[in-house]
Amino acid sequence: MKIFTLLFVFLVLSFSLSYSQDMRAKKISSAYEDGSSYVVNNIGVPVPFILNPINPSGTIPTMVTFADYVTNGNNLRKVWVLGDTVIATGDYLDSMAALNTRTIRYNVSFDGGATWGTTPLIVSEVDNQAYGCINRVFTTTPTVTVSGRQYAPGSRAFAGVDLVMGLGNFDYTLNPATGQDYFSRILSSTELGGVYRSGDSLFYEKYDFINKTFSSTVFVAASPDFDASGRLSCDIASNGQNVFAVGYLSASPEKIFGRESTNGGTSFGPLTTITPDVAVVNGDSTMPWPSFDVIYKPGTTQKCVAWQTLYPGNFITRRGCKILFWSPTINSGNPVIVADWRDTAVTLLNDSLLFETAPHNYQINMSPLCHPSLAYTDNGSRLICTFLGAQRDTSSYGFQYFDVFAAYSDDDGATWSDARNLTHTSSLDEIYVSLSKTGNLQTNVGMVFQVSECPGSSSFNQTPPTTPQCPVYWVYRRYDPVTGAQLPIGVKTISNEIPKTYSLAQNYPNPFNPSTKIKFNMPKNGLVTLKVYDMLGRVVSTLVNNEFVTAGEKEVTFAGQNLASGIYFYHIEAGEFTATRKMTLVK
Repeated sequence: MKIFTLLFVFLVLSFSLSYSQDMRAKKISSAYEDGSSYVVNNIGVPVPFILNPINPSGTIPTMVTFADYVTNGNNLRKVWVLGDTVIATGDYLDSMAALNTRTIRYNVSFDGGATWGTTPLIVSEVDNQAYGCINRVFTTTPTVTVSGRQYAPGSRAFAGVDLVMGLGNFDYTLNPATGQDYFSRILSSTELGGVYRSGDSLFYEKYDFINKTFSSTVFVAASPDFDASGRLSCDIASNGQNVFAVGYLSASPEKIFGRESTNGGTSFGPLTTITPDVAVVNGDSTMPWPSFDVIYKPGTTQKCVAWQTLYPGNFITRRGCKILFWSPTINSGNPVIVADWRDTAVTLLNDSLLFETAPHNYQINMSPLCHPSLAYTDNGSRLICTFLGAQRDTSSYGFQYFDVFAAYSDDDGATWSDARNLTHTSSLDEIYVSLSKTGNLQTNVGMVFQVSECPGSSSFNQTPPTTPQCPVYWVYRRYDPVTGAQLPIGVKTISNEIPKTYSLAQNYPNPFNPSTKIKFNMPKNGLVTLKVYDMLGRVVSTLVNNEFVTAGEKEVTFAGQNLASGIYFYHIEAGEFTATRKMTLVK
């Protein structure tokens, strides 16, 4: 009898341990910003301590903010790359303000992200604009368009255009219809196409950014299951005719669905269920959870969607949290795993004991694997998915830190590489990664994401009052998705032939206006810092910031359009080698 009792206790404990590892459980509720619950240091609310500036690599000037809550649903398009031109956008909130001064800002680099403008380029200074999606478009003059949601007055979809890129003189238009989150993509040289939700329905409209008008409304879908937490996304193929509108139904039964138009949004075809409320993937039960991303393969009509999951019932469990991928021609239209608990790099999910003992405190609408972003290389040969992964590191007030990860597929999503941790930081929180949809090579992809010292929603009132407040940096970086290595921004390889010695060449042209090329030789791999100084010895530009550069002949572009005419000095440090040269900007 004693042996039977011991055996029974052992079996119960074993079952309990196995169950707890899979059902370690935090039930997520849908908490959404609605225009009234967004609070940062409002009158009467004490401010937690603010940490010192950290200025991480790739920081985009004028976009350092205190807003670290970005999106309720799908990933937003925060960056666009075309040659040496990089445009990035981000939500901006001052540390001493709350709802009524939140804006969208953007910045432009003309040298691949090496230098940026120093003047804030603001979409709107008066109204609270939220969740901007950036689009890079061309007419006779390069322009920038931004779309998203405006809260005041009321919740309205909007789109706007800066007629001269970098001027910061935005002219935006509120959609006459009451709706939320106008997620748009480039449709033609004069139009955007996008979806927004109004009530229980999903609608599509074009926006003419020349005449600044919205088109007539096209109905896409409706459901009695739609509620305030439904989130929408769309994308547009490069030929301008195919539009794939994707919606997420957050009320039971949850599901992600899509409808496609082959005539630029004039009409939409039958509804496609991308994933139902419960899907068993490789033996694990999952349910969809925002956010998600949707793209077309360049030059084709092949559509792709990636999303995050929970265990059914909105539970965070070790085996229920995944990043999944769907394309109608891949795996017979069934979901494919991009990353989950099997990936050794995702330490919190891969280690069952660590997962069992972790506090599982996450920012609103985040889970151990979340916020996927998809992009192809420009030639369509490689598909990349970046996402966020909670790590073993925990803040002193109980929130998990997140790192940025990447996986890639060379067969259009049928199989995926092991996940690579791109950021590897134990005391920084990297969140809301957005891949550029253009300007990507097989081993060199660009992205924008947030970096701060404070995990948890310091800009959302669900955060405990002990959560510190600290600067939030929008950064632009480039990584090799194969090795996970961060790549130097703006450093081009001119020749792979290994030089015998270090050297720093005279810039060319010199004098210059507004940009010039600086070449240097690296006889071996090593860390490089290259800065530009004015006559008073002040740093006016950091072209390479202690970054790893491979051996060979290299070139960096310096853009001086924001500087006054005069003499400047550029100084390099590479290993024990240092050198300084003079150059002249003449406007």
